[in-house]
Amino acid sequence: MFSRLRFSSFRARLTLWYLLVFGTLLIAFSAYIYTFISSDMRKRFDGSIVRTTLEMSNFFKEFVERDNVEKGAQETIKELREGLETTAIYRGDQLIAASGSDVTDAVAANKLLQTSASDLKPAFATDLKANKRLVVFPFEMDGVRYTIAMFEPLTKLEGQIRHLRNIILFGLPAALILATIGGFLLIRKSLDPMVMISEQAEHISVKNLNERLKISTPDDELGRLAGVFNALLSRLDSSFGVMREFMADASHELRTPLTIILGEAEVSLSHDHTANDYRQSLGIIRDQSKRMARIVSDMLALARADAGEQHLRMEELYLNDLVVETCQAAHALTEPKNKHPAQLRSGRRYFVAG
Repeated sequence: MFSRLRFSSFRARLTLWYLLVFGTLLIAFSAYIYTFISSDMRKRFDGSIVRTTLEMSNFFKEFVERDNVEKGAQETIKELREGLETTAIYRGDQLIAASGSDVTDAVAANKLLQTSASDLKPAFATDLKANKRLVVFPFEMDGVRYTIAMFEPLTKLEGQIRHLRNIILFGLPAALILATIGGFLLIRKSLDPMVMISEQAEHISVKNLNERLKISTPDDELGRLAGVFNALLSRLDSSFGVMREFMADASHELRTPLTIILGEAEVSLSHDHTANDYRQSLGIIRDQSKRMARIVSDMLALARADAGEQHLRMEELYLNDLVVETCQAAHALTEPKNKHPAQLRSGRRYFVAG
């Protein structure tokens, strides 16, 4: 249960990171799309106004060729006015026709006639209070500079931009929710092998170190992780095997001197003996105690060597001492219980090849 909670928490954190990164990218992309499209819509809006003023200038030229300038300007405004926009036509700096005073006030306030007079290019301005877009389109006819000014409401453009913004604002949370659900399911599916590995590892103990983790995809990252864990289990199993053998050998080595010491003590305590017999028994007990101390010291040295705390070094060993000690120990174990070992050893000698 603990591992499941841990993996569940990991899935939650991974999902949150996925949501954070994906959400940041999605928000940045949405902001870029909104900025790009809204800017493009404004440019298209300005281009539409410029095209309308260009049509008015062409229409105005046709009227002027047939009639006077003032009447041609009035007819042009009357014929090409499309909706809520207001239009004015200037000859130089002089107003010759207008469909409303707001356009003339906007032209005077923004001083666009002087701005466009130098290069005969359209000039733009935005009146935030009136929420309208002003464009001034200069052109020449028969050596005279004329200017068409159009004051177009931004209501339709802002409605389109607001619609785009609403689509993004409502679509972005929905996309994030779907991405969260999809990311959680994807992460959960991806982490299922890890959950399986943890559940298998929970059932492995000292008693069943021979068992190994099983995974269906041995070639991917999780498969390699399971392989490394299995290799670790193999090393642990081998180490425990060596440890068990070492303990068995140590127990066997310690059991012999303990048996000899116990036997010598029982024989010595069974009935009275001479001082020499007691001295020989105590000598045997002393020798076996030294042997036990040496075995314990060797065990400690081996343990330190396995832990890397001590380096073992090779030394010369005299087999005479080892054989004599072994023969004495074997003889003590084979002595009859009703006779004191010291009495039987009194006239016995041991010969060892030198």
